[in-house]
Amino acid sequence: MNLDGQIDVSVARMSWENSISKIGSLVDNAELTKPKVQALADRVAGYFVPAIITISLTVFVIWIIVGIYAYKKRGSDAAVAAISYAIATLIVSCPCAIGLAVPMVIVIASGVSAKHGVIFRAPSAIETTKDVTHVVVDKTGTLTEGKMSVIADTYMLKPTVEIWTHLLGLVSGQKHPVAAAVAEYLYARGLHEYTEYDTTKVIVGGGIEGKLNGEAIVVRAGNIDWLGVASSRQVRSFTNRITSPPTPSIESPIYQHSLDYTLFGVTVNDELCALFALRDVLRPETAAVISALHHRNITISVVSGDDSRSVEHCARVLNIPPSYALSRCSPADKANYVSELQSADPKAIVLFLGDGTNDAVAITQATIGVSIASGTDIAKSAADVVFARPDLRGLLVAMDVSARAVRRVRFNFAWAAVYNLFAVLLAAGAFEWVKTGAGQGASLKIPPAFAGLGEIVSVCPVVLIAFSLRFARFRRNGGVGDQ
Repeated sequence: MNLDGQIDVSVARMSWENSISKIGSLVDNAELTKPKVQALADRVAGYFVPAIITISLTVFVIWIIVGIYAYKKRGSDAAVAAISYAIATLIVSCPCAIGLAVPMVIVIASGVSAKHGVIFRAPSAIETTKDVTHVVVDKTGTLTEGKMSVIADTYMLKPTVEIWTHLLGLVSGQKHPVAAAVAEYLYARGLHEYTEYDTTKVIVGGGIEGKLNGEAIVVRAGNIDWLGVASSRQVRSFTNRITSPPTPSIESPIYQHSLDYTLFGVTVNDELCALFALRDVLRPETAAVISALHHRNITISVVSGDDSRSVEHCARVLNIPPSYALSRCSPADKANYVSELQSADPKAIVLFLGDGTNDAVAITQATIGVSIASGTDIAKSAADVVFARPDLRGLLVAMDVSARAVRRVRFNFAWAAVYNLFAVLLAAGAFEWVKTGAGQGASLKIPPAFAGLGEIVSVCPVVLIAFSLRFARFRRNGGVGDQ
């Protein structure tokens, strides 16, 4: 308790300037600039009713004139006939076929995709996913299983146990794959005691910072670039050791995965005291999915906060050009890269696939944002599409469902247009001069008593075409076929 003294407080940043708030702000800004798909069906249906009323009034006026001057009828008889044609025109026209053309297919497509583990949170994504031109993918936890393991470590300060306890106090309970892997490694060494810090702070895209005794001891653990030790002699020595085993024939885990590792450092008061090398493995389906995307002429980019060696190795294994492999990316860097792709080609449809909180901004910025089941809540809430299962083949299913759904929507629009065109012409008496032969004086037209059947005739094909999507067979290797 301070009664007489003076307390000086220095504010480094305001409460709303923390990393989570910045990510939230970036998500909001990206949401405002995200293109919206126009609702064509709603606009057409909105003009349909006034147009039909206008046409019916026009039909009424025309048939009064024709009845009086062409058929020499009395005014009352001509008016009765004109009303009959006008009413038939009103009844036979069907905006339902247009109104149901999109929502019926969207509902069925959503259910079919959900059965295959793909949840379309934004209906507009069903329309645009088939036209994807660029796929930008996060590496750790998305292309890879996100289950990293420590393959080597080295320590610059002694005692080692003290470093372990400091480190475990930072990484224990963390969900990031790298921090979780280091914690698991320390637990496997039999370590259970850890330092309890006065304050700890997670730096998104960087690492974790803990302070003891006020600010007398500051322990940081995370990305070697964030720690400022990437070019240090200790890092170079450690890198040479794990990439150059004494005997090339030695088949150690380090040697086998020498180019696919992530470096994790620990500093105490800015002095490097430990380094860890970790590796991850690709998901079993990753190579096949990336190959299928290449065959569809889709440009693929890998973005990650990991070091360049790990990202470049991943890209090389998946036949992705080095220029499309971006490393050491912050959340803003990922969003900016997506924005650059969109600016370079206004017609580009950019899909971003990620799983972490640091991917949320890019997921929102992309034309189509996708997250997987194992992703964080923030990533999934920002996504237009969510995979219910941690399986990248859901991306191919989403594209195929989109293509099939849009094809059916187009058919429904075409059918609705053709039906209404010919039904209105028939009801309006445009083919009055065509004799059917059904009886003396019988002509080709639709009486008002039967005009109501047009509702069934127009809507049934729309419903049947939409339901046919339920019988489509989607192969998770990228193929699709109808049974």
